[in-house]
Amino acid sequence: MRSRPPQDPPARSATTRLFILLDVFGRGEALTLSQISRRSGLPLTTTHRFVAELTALGALERDEAGWLHIGL
Repeated sequence: MRSRPPQDPPARSATTRLFILLDVFGRGEALTLSQISRRSGLPLTTTHRFVAELTALGALERDEAGWLHIGL
């Protein structure tokens, strides 16, 4: 009988990853894109895509210096 190779853990849904991304912000804290990526454990390209969507929706706001804040 052959043994099966170990299974990868199930992939996290986009919704889960968005909440992980938003959860890295402390109250009133501003972060850079790289900081968000590191703290969330998400790849930089995924973080960039999610941040662009969340900014367009107003859930994140970018200040004059380029730092990101929770919006709404």
